[in-house]
Amino acid sequence: LCLWVLWSRIPARQVIGGQDFDALLKANHLFGDHALIRRWLCDYAMMTRTPDGREYRRVEQCPPAVALELIRMLSRDQRLSV
Repeated sequence: LCLWVLWSRIPARQVIGGQDFDALLKANHLFGDHALIRRWLCDYAMMTRTPDGREYRRVEQCPPAVALELIRMLSRDQRLSV
């Protein structure tokens, strides 16, 4: 479920450079290993990347219902805390 939350924070239909993608991941987790998260997103077909790892794209798909609810809850909480 956590990967879906991160996926939802990645810009849709855009090419993201490797360094920018790493920065986005670092800014959105407290896990401590952005490379592992990046690998999981690609392994679970939530992201694609070029063979050299310079460009990433979010794979557009509908998250499972429970993930959508979590994304909505966290989004609402962020708006309330701003």
